[in-house]
Amino acid sequence: LHLYVKMGYPHGTQVMLQSLGMLFSFTMMRLSHSSVWVDPMGGGAVRPKGKGKGIMVSDYIKEFGGYLHLTEEELGKARLDFISFPKEARDLLEYQKDGYWDNEKFLKSVRRAVRIAEFKYPATHYDLVLIFDHSSGHLAFSVDALVASIMNVSPGGKQPKMHPGRLPNGDPQPMVFDDGTPKGLEIVLRECGVMVDKLKRADMIKKLQEFEDFRNEKSSVQTYLEGNTTGVSLIPSFTLN
Repeated sequence: LHLYVKMGYPHGTQVMLQSLGMLFSFTMMRLSHSSVWVDPMGGGAVRPKGKGKGIMVSDYIKEFGGYLHLTEEELGKARLDFISFPKEARDLLEYQKDGYWDNEKFLKSVRRAVRIAEFKYPATHYDLVLIFDHSSGHLAFSVDALVASIMNVSPGGKQPKMHPGRLPNGDPQPMVFDDGTPKGLEIVLRECGVMVDKLKRADMIKKLQEFEDFRNEKSSVQTYLEGNTTGVSLIPSFTLN
């Protein structure tokens, strides 16, 4: 992930581009123990053969100025304004103990980084733009997102309760019945005017994905960023070869 900060000065006299990147570091560490096995023949302490615990370090690094953090002076100003801020955006995650780096943890990290960046780089002079690398975890959808591939053909069953979509004429289209039961692919398509009698599930998914509301559904982090009042927006992902 790369977070670009565009520094705009009065009257557009100067523009400087800074890059903040989300740095992922994976390491295995072996913690010290108060007691160990000792070789009675004088061969030294017997250490565990395993690689140790997996630690993931996630941080945001700027092109100029090091890691994204607030200085003591900036923290002092925040306290004067009765605002509570974390000093840095860094995350430490120990596998198995803390689970895995999923979309929920990623979104929480993005929110914290944006809060720090917004305070450090006021919207009156800066535009914050996040660029994500190619990762399904970075672009995961919210639990109620319009995703045709996880819908059943028939109502009910193990399928999510999605937020309302739009019919072809622009009217709202609830994805659940009045009792909260998900409608499923067949009923949603029929409401959109699609004949589904001879369609298989894969064909239904393809048809539904062609409708604008499903086609333009956004990831959870994209929804958060585009709803931010300071104008943070998402740039399409890309891969460097």
